[in-house]
Amino acid sequence: MDVPLKYVKLIEVYDQQELNIIRIALQSEDINFRVLFENTLNTANVYALGYSGVLIEVIEEEVDISIEILSELGFNTLLSNEPERYKFVILFDKYTKEIPFLKKFEVAYRLLILLSVFLFILLLIFSFISINNPIYELENTKWCVKSITHKNQAIIPNTLSKVSFIRNLKQGKCKENVIFFDDRSIHLPGFNSTLNEGYWILNYKNNIIINSINKDSIIYNGIYEIEINLFGKMILQSNDTKLELVKTQL
Repeated sequence: MDVPLKYVKLIEVYDQQELNIIRIALQSEDINFRVLFENTLNTANVYALGYSGVLIEVIEEEVDISIEILSELGFNTLLSNEPERYKFVILFDKYTKEIPFLKKFEVAYRLLILLSVFLFILLLIFSFISINNPIYELENTKWCVKSITHKNQAIIPNTLSKVSFIRNLKQGKCKENVIFFDDRSIHLPGFNSTLNEGYWILNYKNNIIINSINKDSIIYNGIYEIEINLFGKMILQSNDTKLELVKTQL
């Protein structure tokens, strides 16, 4: 079964003499073209009546040579005003119209689909880099505490006398948070006490070491394995303690 030729609009003319010149020029170079709406040239005052002129279309594969031919004759084609942008669309259409999944879509939708795939791949790459370099995910970040477990027992934090926590509670936001600062200090929830302060570092295995200054909160002290997913959720797991956190605005 023969594949139908795909034609592209090349030029629009309003004069019979110009049409004859263009027709002869294209025929002399064996260009595959077609002429549409030629009868409009028989209509008096085409511009005033709002009619379109005669359209000359060429097959997709011969667009570039057709532009060169008409340019040498002094004609500005419909493509020559913005050649680079239109050529990109033509080339994109040419190389994607035979892709099994994409060929059923119009060229604009194909472009959107491929752009979305490209952005998704970039997101995966960035996320992979971040996950394998946790420091990018931790410095100057704030994480909402979803749960704290110590020796398989759930512990409910309750930070007292801290304005920021009270304000967040009134606004319906997360009540308890863990904040990592770039100077390696850390703020941790208290247990019926003020917030706990301490320090954090990453070791050579990209595990996080947390050391709380407050003696009544030694449950935080330890070496934690880090698990961060693409949706902003982080799990810190040490031998005794597990923190489930969700990233929020600092």
